[in-house]
Amino acid sequence: MSENGNMMVSGMRASLEELWSALDSLFEEMSPTDWQRSHGADWIFADLPYHLSYIDRLCVARPIELGEELPVAEQVRLRTLNELNAWNQGNFAARPDGQKVKRSLEQMRNSRDYVRLVTANLTDADLAKPAWFPLLNMRGFRPAQVALAFCVGHTWQHLEEARVRHGHAGTMVGPELTHTMLDGNIPGIPLYLIIPTTALFLDAGRAKELDFSFALNIIGPGGGMWAFHASDEGWQVEEVESADTDLVLSQDLDTYIKTRYFISDVATLIEAGEIEVNDEQALSVYSQLFVMPDFDFEFPQVP
Repeated sequence: MSENGNMMVSGMRASLEELWSALDSLFEEMSPTDWQRSHGADWIFADLPYHLSYIDRLCVARPIELGEELPVAEQVRLRTLNELNAWNQGNFAARPDGQKVKRSLEQMRNSRDYVRLVTANLTDADLAKPAWFPLLNMRGFRPAQVALAFCVGHTWQHLEEARVRHGHAGTMVGPELTHTMLDGNIPGIPLYLIIPTTALFLDAGRAKELDFSFALNIIGPGGGMWAFHASDEGWQVEEVESADTDLVLSQDLDTYIKTRYFISDVATLIEAGEIEVNDEQALSVYSQLFVMPDFDFEFPQVP
C-alpha cells in the first residue's frame, strides 16, 4: 500500500493513537476516589471508559467492518436528543451491576483494538465505502470517513472535558491536533451542544433578526478565531484572521471547554477574567440567543 494512497487514513489513525495515549495518561492520574467523582450531571468518571467502549464498537468499528452488511437490527436511527439519551441509557443498563472500572478500561481498550483492526488495511479510497452512522442529522449510510472522523472528534471531546473536570490544566495533545479538533467542533456549536442530558441551542433566526454576529477567539497553541454570521440557512461559520463581528469572546482552551460542557458559565468566567469581551452591550445581545431545545425535535437528515 503506497503512502499516498493512505494519507487520510494514516492521519486519522495517528490522531487516535495520540488521543488514546493522552486518555491513558489522564486515567493513570486517577485514584479510586477520583473515579467516583461527578462527571457532569449524570455520570461519574468511571462511566467514561465504558461509554467510550460501546461508542467505538457500535458507531465506528462494527459499521466500518460490515458496511452494507450490517444487520438491519443494528441500523439504529437516533433522530432526537431524547432518543440519543435513551440509547445511551440502554447501553449503560447493559453494563453488569457493580462492574469495576478496571473491567470498563479493558472493554475500552478492546474496542480500540477493534478500531485498529478494521482500519489497519483501509486506503483513502475505502473511506468512500458505506458505513452505518446512527446519530441525529447524519443518521443513515455514510462514507466510512464519517465514522472514523467521528471517532477522532468524539474521543477528543471526552478527553478534553474529562481533563478539565479532573483539574489537569493544559491540553495533553499537540497544537496541530488541537487546532484540527477545534476547527471541526466549533462550527458545530450552533447545531447542538450535548452532554449526557443537557443541550442548548444558539438561535440563528434570532441572531438574524438582531443582525448580530460574534466570534470565538481561542488563545494559545492550536487556537484560532472563528466568526459566526446568521443567514436564512442558519449559522455560517468560518475561521478568520481577525473578526469583523459585533462581539468577540477571547479565552484559552481550558476556558472554552468549561463553557462548552457547562462546567462553568460565561458570566462567572468573565467576572474571573478568564473570558475577555470586546463589547459589554453586544454581550447582552449574545445572551439572548440561548434557548432550551425541544428534546423531541427530529433533526432533519442531511442528504
